[in-house]
Amino acid sequence: MTKVLLLIFILFYSTACHFQPRQADCSKFRAGEFYLVNKKLGHKYRVLRNDVTQQEIDDKAGTTTTMKIKWITPCEYELAFLSAKGPGSDTMTSMPEARVVRTRITAVGDNYYVFETKAPGIDLIYSDTMRVIKTR
Repeated sequence: MTKVLLLIFILFYSTACHFQPRQADCSKFRAGEFYLVNKKLGHKYRVLRNDVTQQEIDDKAGTTTTMKIKWITPCEYELAFLSAKGPGSDTMTSMPEARVVRTRITAVGDNYYVFETKAPGIDLIYSDTMRVIKTR
Protein backbone atom coordinates (compact mmCIF):
# COMPACT_ATOMS: atom_id res chain seq x y z
CA MET A 1 0.00 0.00 0.00
CA THR A 2 2.85 2.39 0.84
CA LYS A 3 4.50 1.73 -2.53
CA VAL A 4 1.24 2.48 -4.34
CA LEU A 5 0.83 5.72 -2.40
CA LEU A 6 4.44 6.67 -3.11
CA LEU A 7 3.89 6.06 -6.82
CA ILE A 8 0.73 8.17 -6.71
CA PHE A 9 2.64 10.91 -4.87
CA ILE A 10 5.40 10.89 -7.47
CA LEU A 11 2.81 10.86 -10.22
CA PHE A 12 1.06 13.89 -8.78
CA TYR A 13 4.16 15.85 -8.14
CA SER A 14 5.43 15.39 -11.57
CA THR A 15 5.81 18.19 -13.99
CA ALA A 16 8.98 20.09 -14.88
CA CYS A 17 11.25 20.90 -17.78
CA HIS A 18 14.48 20.27 -19.47
CA PHE A 19 15.93 22.35 -22.29
CA GLN A 20 15.41 20.81 -25.69
CA PRO A 21 17.90 21.51 -28.48
CA ARG A 22 15.44 24.12 -29.77
CA GLN A 23 15.02 25.69 -26.30
CA ALA A 24 11.53 24.52 -25.34
CA ASP A 25 9.16 27.21 -24.06
CA CYS A 26 7.88 25.91 -20.73
CA SER A 27 6.60 29.26 -19.48
CA LYS A 28 3.03 28.48 -20.56
CA PHE A 29 2.95 25.58 -18.07
CA ARG A 30 3.68 27.68 -14.98
CA ALA A 31 0.03 28.37 -14.21
CA GLY A 32 -3.27 26.93 -15.31
CA GLU A 33 -5.37 23.79 -15.24
CA PHE A 34 -4.04 20.45 -16.45
CA TYR A 35 -4.90 16.76 -16.25
CA LEU A 36 -3.02 13.51 -16.02
CA VAL A 37 -4.35 9.98 -16.52
CA ASN A 38 -2.92 7.01 -14.64
CA LYS A 39 -3.98 4.10 -16.81
CA LYS A 40 -2.82 1.46 -14.30
CA LEU A 41 -5.01 2.83 -11.52
CA GLY A 42 -7.76 4.09 -13.81
CA HIS A 43 -7.62 7.56 -12.26
CA LYS A 44 -7.70 10.98 -13.86
CA TYR A 45 -6.02 13.72 -11.86
CA ARG A 46 -6.90 17.38 -12.26
CA VAL A 47 -3.95 19.71 -11.58
CA LEU A 48 -4.48 23.36 -10.62
CA ARG A 49 -1.29 25.41 -10.59
CA ASN A 50 -0.45 29.04 -9.81
CA ASP A 51 2.82 30.83 -9.03
CA VAL A 52 2.90 29.47 -5.46
CA THR A 53 1.02 26.17 -5.21
CA GLN A 54 -0.09 23.13 -7.14
CA GLN A 55 -3.20 21.15 -6.23
CA GLU A 56 -3.77 17.63 -7.50
CA ILE A 57 -7.34 16.42 -7.32
CA ASP A 58 -8.45 12.83 -7.75
CA ASP A 59 -12.25 12.95 -7.90
CA LYS A 60 -12.51 9.15 -8.08
CA ALA A 61 -10.60 8.63 -4.82
CA GLY A 62 -11.87 11.84 -3.23
CA THR A 63 -8.40 13.19 -2.47
CA THR A 64 -6.78 16.60 -2.88
CA THR A 65 -3.06 17.11 -2.39
CA THR A 66 -1.54 20.58 -2.12
CA MET A 67 2.13 21.34 -2.76
CA LYS A 68 4.36 24.38 -2.86
CA ILE A 69 5.94 24.85 -6.28
CA LYS A 70 9.40 26.35 -6.81
CA TRP A 71 10.70 26.80 -10.36
CA ILE A 72 14.43 25.96 -10.49
CA THR A 73 14.93 26.65 -14.22
CA PRO A 74 12.47 27.66 -16.94
CA CYS A 75 11.61 23.95 -17.43
CA GLU A 76 12.32 22.37 -14.04
CA TYR A 77 10.64 22.71 -10.68
CA GLU A 78 10.34 21.22 -7.22
CA LEU A 79 7.13 20.31 -5.47
CA ALA A 80 7.09 20.25 -1.68
CA PHE A 81 4.21 18.50 0.07
CA LEU A 82 2.01 20.84 2.12
CA SER A 83 -1.20 18.93 2.83
CA ALA A 84 -3.55 16.17 1.73
CA LYS A 85 -7.28 15.78 2.26
CA GLY A 86 -9.44 12.76 1.76
CA PRO A 87 -9.28 8.99 2.35
CA GLY A 88 -5.74 7.74 2.99
CA SER A 89 -4.26 11.24 3.14
CA ASP A 90 -2.73 10.57 6.57
CA THR A 91 -0.43 7.97 4.97
CA MET A 92 1.22 10.65 2.83
CA THR A 93 2.19 12.77 5.80
CA SER A 94 4.08 9.82 7.29
CA MET A 95 6.42 9.54 4.29
CA PRO A 96 9.04 12.30 4.83
CA GLU A 97 11.35 10.95 2.09
CA ALA A 98 8.70 11.71 -0.51
CA ARG A 99 7.81 15.21 0.64
CA VAL A 100 9.85 16.95 -2.10
CA VAL A 101 10.14 15.83 -5.70
CA ARG A 102 11.91 17.39 -8.66
CA THR A 103 10.27 17.42 -12.07
CA ARG A 104 11.68 18.39 -15.43
CA ILE A 105 9.82 18.86 -18.67
CA THR A 106 11.49 16.81 -21.38
CA ALA A 107 9.23 17.61 -24.36
CA VAL A 108 6.47 20.08 -25.14
CA GLY A 109 3.56 20.23 -27.56
CA ASP A 110 0.73 22.67 -28.18
CA ASN A 111 -1.54 21.18 -25.51
CA TYR A 112 0.71 18.85 -23.50
CA TYR A 113 4.14 18.27 -22.05
CA VAL A 114 6.14 15.17 -21.17
CA PHE A 115 7.87 15.13 -17.80
CA GLU A 116 10.14 13.09 -15.56
CA THR A 117 9.86 13.21 -11.79
CA LYS A 118 12.30 11.94 -9.19
CA ALA A 119 12.20 11.95 -5.39
CA PRO A 120 15.50 12.26 -3.52
CA GLY A 121 16.74 8.99 -2.07
CA ILE A 122 14.42 6.87 -4.19
CA ASP A 123 15.83 5.04 -7.19
CA LEU A 124 12.78 5.58 -9.39
CA ILE A 125 11.98 8.04 -12.19
CA TYR A 126 8.35 8.51 -13.11
CA SER A 127 7.65 9.71 -16.64
CA ASP A 128 4.26 10.67 -18.08
CA THR A 129 2.34 13.26 -20.10
CA MET A 130 0.48 16.24 -18.64
CA ARG A 131 -2.39 17.56 -20.78
CA VAL A 132 -3.40 21.23 -20.81
CA ILE A 133 -6.99 22.23 -20.05
CA LYS A 134 -6.18 25.93 -19.91
CA THR A 135 -3.18 28.12 -19.14
CA ARG A 136 -3.01 31.62 -17.71
